Amino acid sequence: KQDSELPDYGKAGVFFKSVSFDPVIITTGQEVWESLIAAEMLRKDGINATVVNVAYLKPFDVDTICTESCRRHVFVIEAHNPQTGLAGLVSYALMNDKDGVNVKSFTAMGITGYVPSGTIEEQKKYCGLLGAQIYQRIREQTRK
Repeated sequence: KQDSELPDYGKAGVFFKSVSFDPVIITTGQEVWESLIAAEMLRKDGINATVVNVAYLKPFDVDTICTESCRRHVFVIEAHNPQTGLAGLVSYALMNDKDGVNVKSFTAMGITGYVPSGTIEEQKKYCGLLGAQIYQRIREQTRK
């Protein structure tokens, strides 16, 4: 399928699929675009990050999440509270997979507190959710 096509109902879409153990970015909604920007920036550094677009939270595509996360640094990017949003669903899926999913690290980025009024762009910047900020966080986390 082309990257621009919608995934099948109940399935997560995978962009820039990589067979390496480079990072995987799992995201949804407006953060898909910012995550794709971050992935393009990482590619310029020789890091082939896979981006998983979770277009459907219900039913939740546990198989794709677990397959793409195995032996990788996992970054969940969302414009929600990561404790109760996508990151919660992803961590639950990884922890309860029947085969056990071994990940290198798990990082959730989202809205963790009050966000002042402003444009969407200003609010994303405040929360660290712009493509360049996501890129920077992934670079910092994967160097360790």
